[in-house]
Amino acid sequence: MAAQFAAAGHERVEDAGQADLVILNTCTVTQAADREGRRLARHLATKVGPDRVAVTGCSAQRDPTPYAALGLRLVAGNSHKDRLPDLLSTSSHLAVDPPTGPPLARVNGLRVAGHSSHARAYLRVQDGCNQSCTFCTLPGVRGTSASVPLSVVREEAVALAERGHGEIVLTGAHLGSYGYDLAPRVSLPELIEAVLEAAPAARVRLSSLEPRWVSEGLLRLLREEPRLCPHLHLPLQSGDDGVLARMRRGYRSAPYEARALAAEEASPGLALGADFIVGFPGEDDAAFARTVEMVERLPYTYGHVFSYSDRPGTPAAALDGHVPPDVIRRRSAVLRAVLERKHAAFLASQIGRRVEIVVESVDIDDQGWVAQGTTERFVPARAHGKGRPPATGSRMDARTAVVHDRCLEAVTG
Repeated sequence: MAAQFAAAGHERVEDAGQADLVILNTCTVTQAADREGRRLARHLATKVGPDRVAVTGCSAQRDPTPYAALGLRLVAGNSHKDRLPDLLSTSSHLAVDPPTGPPLARVNGLRVAGHSSHARAYLRVQDGCNQSCTFCTLPGVRGTSASVPLSVVREEAVALAERGHGEIVLTGAHLGSYGYDLAPRVSLPELIEAVLEAAPAARVRLSSLEPRWVSEGLLRLLREEPRLCPHLHLPLQSGDDGVLARMRRGYRSAPYEARALAAEEASPGLALGADFIVGFPGEDDAAFARTVEMVERLPYTYGHVFSYSDRPGTPAAALDGHVPPDVIRRRSAVLRAVLERKHAAFLASQIGRRVEIVVESVDIDDQGWVAQGTTERFVPARAHGKGRPPATGSRMDARTAVVHDRCLEAVTG
């Protein structure tokens, strides 16, 4: 969106009070995200005036009514996100259509034109989802899976690398399904290889990936390709097969575990993350215990715990066996404690290792410089050095010395 406005002659500012227009990009992945979107919209309307606020994103797509009621300059869902500058030049105040347009037209709006506001560049290659998880609203706001053509992905990767980004993160609402709607079909490993070839100076990282897409081709790349970051985020949600069935997750605990262990075997020391939903309807003490036991067994290095809450209109909201809120809070605390212990052990295992850091910022003082960034295993790191500082976006080698405040402290040389 920033690139679209820059191309139209606008200038980006950091202070909302100085802006002629403030764009709020909303999320609807949880009820809390919807509430936060509405709160921020109200806050901005009060702070800068409703005629200077535009709201877009998934929450605006799913339910534009509360945003439109604020009298904002524009409310535009994902269906119109790629046309914001044009919409704002007209008298249109509400632009939300069902996400059912032709896939190619939809993914054209994902192009970043070689621009990213991050040192680690995010390249969105896919949108939408063909699954029907009972707790999720994503297909309704994003539509079915649509992939950016591989030739366009290559162009974007080349442009991002030429701008000095040392890491390209491949993202998508359902990344593993990339290419299934293209003709000829393109697989995830083929996508990764194309980006690695197009951007030889950059490393490549995958965002969240469903476990079924941990294929032999991906395992081969994890074994053989040093520029593919040894990091996978594989949402589990629950370690209990009965709960997974009620969620309609499309996999069960044993195949998930086999794929996670195969990935760790292919890339020893792999950073492995996951998402978990605690308190889904039907989750009893035994089901929750199976989730904890699975987390203990698998080589997780971090995880995100979400407390279940009903989303109106989803099948899960109509299920029986709802878990009391105090039980959900207690179980969530237990699972977070287990994950925190595993994360601390993983950070400790990084001490004394050589790591590669993509530099995201550099501070300079009389003692030298400190470069802050992210390692290939998705750990925040600070590298200390003297002499000429590294460029933002570059890749640099360092050796870790200690862990401080969940961050690796490293030295160069």
